[in-house]
Amino acid sequence: MGYRSAGLSRIGMIDSKVRIRELIDVSKCVSFDLFDTLVRRRGVFFSKDMFALVEQQAAGVLGTAARGLARTREEAEAAARAQALHAGRMETRLAEIYAIVARRMHLSDKQRALLIGMELDCERAVLEEDECAAELFDYAVSRGKTVAITTDTYFDETFIKDICNKFRYGKSLFFVSSTFGKVKHDGSLFDVVIERTGLSPDEILHIGDNVLSDVSAPTMKGLRSWHYLNTRMSFQKRLGIRTASSGSVAASTVLCDIGDALARQTEGSGQPALRAALSLGFLLLGFNLWLVRQAIDAKAARIYFLAREGLLLKRCFDLVARHAGQAYDTRYLMVSRTSLYPSLLFADRETALEVFSKSWSKTTLGQATERLSLPYDDVSDALRDYGFHSSADRLHGGAFAQFRSFIIDHWPMIQARNLAKHERAVDYLAEQDFFEADDTMVVDLGWHLTLQRCLGALSEARNVDRRIRGRYLATFGVSKYDLKGDAVGYLASYGAPQHRGDLIRSSPSLLEILHGAGHGTTVGYRRDDDGGTMPVLQEHAGEMEQHVSLVEPVQEAAVGHLDAWAAALLKDDDGAQIAPDLCAAIGLSNVSKPTRGDAEFLGHMVHAQDVAGMMKSITGVAEWNLARILGDVLPDGTFPMWRPGFEMLRTAQRITATAAAADPARPAPTQLPAGRSGS
Repeated sequence: MGYRSAGLSRIGMIDSKVRIRELIDVSKCVSFDLFDTLVRRRGVFFSKDMFALVEQQAAGVLGTAARGLARTREEAEAAARAQALHAGRMETRLAEIYAIVARRMHLSDKQRALLIGMELDCERAVLEEDECAAELFDYAVSRGKTVAITTDTYFDETFIKDICNKFRYGKSLFFVSSTFGKVKHDGSLFDVVIERTGLSPDEILHIGDNVLSDVSAPTMKGLRSWHYLNTRMSFQKRLGIRTASSGSVAASTVLCDIGDALARQTEGSGQPALRAALSLGFLLLGFNLWLVRQAIDAKAARIYFLAREGLLLKRCFDLVARHAGQAYDTRYLMVSRTSLYPSLLFADRETALEVFSKSWSKTTLGQATERLSLPYDDVSDALRDYGFHSSADRLHGGAFAQFRSFIIDHWPMIQARNLAKHERAVDYLAEQDFFEADDTMVVDLGWHLTLQRCLGALSEARNVDRRIRGRYLATFGVSKYDLKGDAVGYLASYGAPQHRGDLIRSSPSLLEILHGAGHGTTVGYRRDDDGGTMPVLQEHAGEMEQHVSLVEPVQEAAVGHLDAWAAALLKDDDGAQIAPDLCAAIGLSNVSKPTRGDAEFLGHMVHAQDVAGMMKSITGVAEWNLARILGDVLPDGTFPMWRPGFEMLRTAQRITATAAAADPARPAPTQLPAGRSGS
């Protein structure tokens, strides 16, 4: 069990507060962990981020001699602990750590002493009281309990007592690992607590944040324990954040701002939109910091942003590049599968057969012929020879081979029907200078890289000898294709690493909606009055209404966050990056681990398919009563496009239905917004 100060629901918090006070009441001594329990570090997201703060402070005094201090400080701590173990002690001391730092960085004794003082000063400056833990401390004191501070730390006891006197904890008993040479995580420090207090283990309650040191270890020694997570720790745990440091002081501050903003929220009007904006903004920040570094390394002169998602990506890239002091020729290339696939019939026969003979989201035979510019009625007689008898037949399974044979046998006719589309697509790309010989970078969210394959095939067909560099949020299942260049994903390349790839796979459709432009899909091209080539856009009133009312406000807020964060991150470090694991955990949090509010806000959104303008909500909430669905498949035989949101809403609906059946007087729940299904 555990008490999470602001990470639980309000009901959960009330229950936990009652339970922890009951445990305090039946204990004679209440022992508290110090760091991340009674006190927390303001503006410091991970404890190791303190080292970056010390390095930043030291740079103002030591100049270039301080460069690399944060990494050296972290490595020196591990080495000092190993030395302490060799000497028979379970804990090291700050002076021993900095002795190793000084040797490795060739620092004088004066510089070493200066750095020790700086780290202590930085700790004093950022430490603040955790209000919820302090309430528990005060309650224990008010009930006449003996209170103790039991902490694993390389700081000496004098410093710990100074910190505790600054707040309200100075009259406690102190059990400091650096004093006794024993630690909590193996239980040896709790032996000291038992011995010095003279109490039996079951008369002592220990409260702290670490599962091993503050819960398992005291429990094994017979103590009662309580797992306490402050708001920041709860945030990290809920999102499953694996990294140990933010990478810079500015990044740590950004993460604290996000965590604190999310912790302050309650489920109510406007809160899910704020969460969506914070998550999207951080995802765009990490991705575009990486894109700028990729552009620098590739010496890119021109960068094309593809598809509807490219408009937002270009806008964010331009902002981040400006903050990094970089300038590029960036262009928004209005292309899509629908607009480019017909050209494969002329540029890449094998790829054309691959993409046209398979299903796009449960495509019907009528839709399959339509995307080949063949109205079904025109070819219905010919299709009977291949076993097809209805335009409503689904193109899947064994039907692929027959349809492929139909395409091959009618290749000249299909080419003739698509020649005009192909010529206009090529003209559009030429007018955008895409066929110039210089190496080109293209950017998109990614997935299966069909657009890069099309663009590469068209370039090769025009004898353009150049390399196309694709840079994506993630890529999947494309290793067998010749991309006429290369492709790299920020969060996942070719599906690896799997844990980040799985986060993307939890709902690529939702990511596409959140990144989408305020116009329809490009379905082809036309000549304008001046002889140029213009995109033809799919029009769907429901989709545009959704974008204006829901998506655009989230995007605008996300871009505002990104702009401020990028300015802070790149102010002193023009190469700042966000670790992909960290970006995925926070940036994809509302996609992979939605709250009920997230699911209700996003779950009824609809996704416009490229083919035939099909519209369907991404969880099925607009079409079906999710509480009545058994298994994983919707009644129409399809899977929800956003599985985590579907599961959250289905569970919530079942809980609501059960509660209503048990209490008929309970008010009816607020209905979700009506879906905009085109079916």
